[in-house]
Amino acid sequence: MDRILSADGTPIAYRRQGDGPPLVLVGGALSSSAADAPLAALLAPRFTVLTYDRRGRGASGEAGRCSVAREVEDLAAVVGAAGPGASVFGMSSGGALALEAVAAGLPVELLAVYEPPYTPGASGLLFKARCTARLHRLLAAGDRSGAVELFLSMTG
Repeated sequence: MDRILSADGTPIAYRRQGDGPPLVLVGGALSSSAADAPLAALLAPRFTVLTYDRRGRGASGEAGRCSVAREVEDLAAVVGAAGPGASVFGMSSGGALALEAVAAGLPVELLAVYEPPYTPGASGLLFKARCTARLHRLLAAGDRSGAVELFLSMTG
């Protein structure tokens, strides 16, 4: 795996394979680049595919507190390594991250997402608020396994 430094100095590990226009795959919350390997292999004949270990996963580092802003910086570093005209495909929370990055100004040629974890409308906002409050309580108590269990119960 190659490595690139994110804006805060965190090393982000990535793989590049294939030939063609650059395409960055952004995996879900509990996955590493290995989970994207089968899709990358299918796309490699037509694209230069970059898969990466998100912050704190696989071979990537974890400097300081993880946040959406830090992960947007990580994705920006990988897109920069991909080269001009890069497109992004994000799955699950990786889709949400890709949407956040583009909304923050990350220049990408094309953006595609699959099952980003959004629930629209007022009921979605209430659901998110309840889950966020519960997640904060679990993390404050040091219950990481409870936080993962909450996540898995929400995503099905």
